[in-house]
Amino acid sequence: MFLTKILASRKIAAVASALIFLTTAGAGIGYASLVKDINLSVDGEVTEIRGFHDTVGDVLAAEGIEIGQHDTVSPAPEAKVKDGQDVIVRYGRELRV
Repeated sequence: MFLTKILASRKIAAVASALIFLTTAGAGIGYASLVKDINLSVDGEVTEIRGFHDTVGDVLAAEGIEIGQHDTVSPAPEAKVKDGQDVIVRYGRELRV
């Protein structure tokens, strides 16, 4: 009878440990799949950014970058960002000839 109680408590502990491990592993995998590494180039100056950004506009907003009428952004601000993606911003400048 005593041996049965010990074995039952060991099974419960093993199952609990397995559940904790699986939950922790799942959370880590979920985090890794949501975070994105993005290369942001602003007038040729590249910065590596890591975050939970959905769109190019989210990346620009998080970095405090405002886009004007004569500036170019590639891909477009409403485009979804992917892990490892390059985002390029070029500011328009007035030229006098």
